[in-house]
Amino acid sequence: MKILVYFQDLCVGGVLRQLSQLVVNIERKGHVISVVALYLSDTNWKHLWAPESRNIEVLFPSKPYTDIPDPITLIKATSRLRKIIKNEKPDILYSFGGHAPRFLSLLAAGTSRDIKLVWRYRGAGHKLLLLNNDIKYKTLLCIDKYISNFVDLGVYNSDATFSYNGGLGNHPKKQCVISNGFDTEKFKPGPEARDQVRRELGVSEDEKLIGIVGRVIPGKGYHIFLKAAASVLKERADVRFVCVGDGNKTYNSDLEKLGRDCNWAVN
Repeated sequence: MKILVYFQDLCVGGVLRQLSQLVVNIERKGHVISVVALYLSDTNWKHLWAPESRNIEVLFPSKPYTDIPDPITLIKATSRLRKIIKNEKPDILYSFGGHAPRFLSLLAAGTSRDIKLVWRYRGAGHKLLLLNNDIKYKTLLCIDKYISNFVDLGVYNSDATFSYNGGLGNHPKKQCVISNGFDTEKFKPGPEARDQVRRELGVSEDEKLIGIVGRVIPGKGYHIFLKAAASVLKERADVRFVCVGDGNKTYNSDLEKLGRDCNWAVN
């Protein structure tokens, strides 16, 4: 079987790690996989991909829109993806997360009965955007809702993701939950690494170390983590907190300011 995997941005992050492992394991079962990204956002992506030599096609060299793709971008992206589909002739077009890739995958697949369209949903949504009545985000959700009925299969990475998107009205023809997989031989407790990190951070054995690791974007909740840390430090002094990650510079600056504002709670 030939599968064309299409996802949003080629960058360093958990999504690419999961996608890499998925592709490798599907290929081990004898299927042929091609991978396409909507745009490139980080040239260090190869550090996460296995094997690193894989060629991933990119429709745009950088992000071509801010929040919602404009008509010209939609036309260009659809045309380029259709050309790839024509050349590759896949049995399945697998759109791996992101509102824009999902919408574009439907436009590119069109009414062809030779291609099965699969959407991968991840995460339980940006509920704060809904509470803040974010019009752009609501527009994306409405588009997903009305076109999901044309999708052959929806794959959700958790029960929470399934419930959230179902509540929004997303109902592909078939649906299933497949949780993210992890290689427990690589990702497991490492006492030596733990001790080394604690020494580098100057954390003593009688202190608790709590950390958050990920892209520095609002959706990861770094601001919530800092506020929670400040609350904990008002109650006890044997806890240390560490934030690890890189990403949105504006958000990072906001976090630094928040950290200074919370300084009164730190011993």
